[in-house]
Amino acid sequence: MAAAQNENLPLGLADGDNAANAPEVDPRYFDMHNKSPEQAQIQVVTQKKLPFGWGLWALLTLAALISALCIGGVVGGILGKQLADCKSSLSPTATQTMSPESTLCSAAEPDDNNGYAPVLAKDIANLTKPDECASPGGPHKIASSGRLLYTYYCDFNAPSSSEIHDQQRFLAYTLRDCIDACTNMNQLVKDNGAQCDSVVFSWALEKYPDNRKGNCWLKSGRASKKVEFTSAGNIYAEAP
Repeated sequence: MAAAQNENLPLGLADGDNAANAPEVDPRYFDMHNKSPEQAQIQVVTQKKLPFGWGLWALLTLAALISALCIGGVVGGILGKQLADCKSSLSPTATQTMSPESTLCSAAEPDDNNGYAPVLAKDIANLTKPDECASPGGPHKIASSGRLLYTYYCDFNAPSSSEIHDQQRFLAYTLRDCIDACTNMNQLVKDNGAQCDSVVFSWALEKYPDNRKGNCWLKSGRASKKVEFTSAGNIYAEAP
């Protein structure tokens, strides 16, 4: 009888009574169904923090800078080695070019233990001659260490004769050494009675053994005629 009455009631009244008696629904159920399928599948990813609080671009920039410095150091080292090898390859040529000068310097440098050892005459071909003797002739002037002015002629010799005689001969390394000996001899003229009027100096030491081991001759007397300048390597000088 009751069922028949419910069938005759309107549909809304019957559902209202059933809803009042239905169990309560969890609200989360509605929230889950309100989301779209795409939103439901999205997972939240937590960003990892980088060291020192730096961002990703800052770390990439630092890494690129370190790489550039390393590459630059390697390239610089290679270039430096190549430059050093180039210098070392050139050094033998420089040594060979300077070897004659270095030989002369080593011969001229004094030895602290044994003192100065001059180059022997037999090891010298030619001595230094005055610039004026680049061509034969004269007269030219040269001052002695005592400031006495001597007159000399290039490529001229005054051998012993009736008007000129050799007083002494010895080894001299320069024309000034030779005329200084003449000056010193004249300072002692009162004691030894010999006077030096002229000298002959030979800068061609290659002829030293043939000249009785002397290249400076102190002479008494003077050459009367000085017109033929054909004695190469000899210099004739007269005291004032």
